[in-house]
Amino acid sequence: MTVGFKYTSVIGFFFMLREIELSLMLASSVTVDKAREKTTILLPASKTDPEALSCSRSWGCVCHAEPDPLACPFHAAVAQLELLEKTFGKEKLQSAGFPFAPTRSGTAASKEQVVHNIQLVAQSRGLELKNHLGKDNYTGKVWRIGGARHLIRKTVSMPVVQMMARGDSHAILIY
Repeated sequence: MTVGFKYTSVIGFFFMLREIELSLMLASSVTVDKAREKTTILLPASKTDPEALSCSRSWGCVCHAEPDPLACPFHAAVAQLELLEKTFGKEKLQSAGFPFAPTRSGTAASKEQVVHNIQLVAQSRGLELKNHLGKDNYTGKVWRIGGARHLIRKTVSMPVVQMMARGDSHAILIY
């Protein structure tokens, strides 16, 4: 399990990340503005080059009452950065290339490790890992799909969801 997976999953959900984007995300790509209660992340503009950080997206606090890092992108980012500093130290956290969702050894998680983590969480919740055709129910797209569905249920317009998801196609409509 990657360090702080519960927090990075919240980030993945709200920012509609692909598993590869989370595995490659650097701690230095995440900015937290505590005064404005806002987090901003540098992200790739498309899936064709997940390491090219050419756009940014921001979320503010969405808590209704008490701060909840398991339901709020701002508080999840704060909690993750605090956990990384506590686990690895401030110097390591601020070093060039340090991952936002590292393994316990402090290295970047692979795409496969992130998907494995997603499946471990689903399994621990008693969810079926395979559908009736034998295909995985929980893949690296779980946050993109879940995040898009959540925003649409909250009546966010489709063009805004597509823009937030950095989608240049209509693939988001399938979700």
